[in-house]
Amino acid sequence: MKDLRPDPIFSRTIPERLPKYRAAKVPIEVHLFANGGHSLNMGNRSKLVTVKGWTNQLADWLADNVLVTEPVADSK
Repeated sequence: MKDLRPDPIFSRTIPERLPKYRAAKVPIEVHLFANGGHSLNMGNRSKLVTVKGWTNQLADWLADNVLVTEPVADSK
């Protein structure tokens, strides 16, 4: 069975990185998923709904921050 515990190393660095992005006025949004660990395989093989939908959240964020010029295909 795959280890579903959160990634302890990556989640510890977020509080260090977030203020640096904000100070540099770089758009950032952070989502910590309770399960799934780091490297979510694009959510394609996961049974977790939140993990399966993360690419849609990314597409929405990119559009909201005008970081894409064309519509992003829905990955559902």
